[in-house]
Amino acid sequence: MNRIYFVLLIIIISSVSFAQEYNIIPLLKQLEQGEILSVKKEVQRLLIRNAGDPSLHFIDALVTENGENAVKKFINLTDNYPQSKYADAAIFRVYSYYYAIGSYQTATKYFERLKSDYPNSPYIKSASQNVSLLVDEQANEMEDEVIPKENIPAAKNTKDYKFTIQTGAFSIAANAESLKRDLEKSDFFVQIKEKNIGGTIFYIVLTGRFSSEEEARANLKQIFEKFKISGRIVPLEDQK
Repeated sequence: MNRIYFVLLIIIISSVSFAQEYNIIPLLKQLEQGEILSVKKEVQRLLIRNAGDPSLHFIDALVTENGENAVKKFINLTDNYPQSKYADAAIFRVYSYYYAIGSYQTATKYFERLKSDYPNSPYIKSASQNVSLLVDEQANEMEDEVIPKENIPAAKNTKDYKFTIQTGAFSIAANAESLKRDLEKSDFFVQIKEKNIGGTIFYIVLTGRFSSEEEARANLKQIFEKFKISGRIVPLEDQK
């Protein structure tokens, strides 16, 4: 089985006993086969008639290309439909996204919410695989916050790249490739790295290679102004 859709399998298995929401299992299976565009069109059509169905909102978030927008949809689902059979899967998706982009404190918050609100969720085991790493990396994140910017070593030459910008994190490869193409049209250097989060593969879009944090910050502003993407400056060595 393709490891990309490990979480989709859990979703399908854990959804059998719920009949009050729209049955999205056929749509999930279409996603497994890579039929993303067809699923998106069908979901939009179904939402017109079933605007309050949390199952449809879940899969709508799942196929949303922009990672930040997808997270907002997942959070809205858990806040508005906490009893939905997909609520725990949505929280796991939010946790996975923040872990993937390196926002470990926020990831921890949603991991704790998953455990407290849905103690029997099968996603807890998947998320727990990253807990020890989460603690270590969160500590490193806090240490990085207190380092004065002036203490960052200056680049020795133009090829001594130290930073890049995380511009997206996607569970669907095609969405990452779409963003990559858009950024490359504006002459940015773009690469995609895979990151395994509790059995789910996230595709991290990294934009640019910069010698200094100041240079990265200037490009981050440019990316936001043109693409409305709130990226995150990260050390390039962490992405190897």
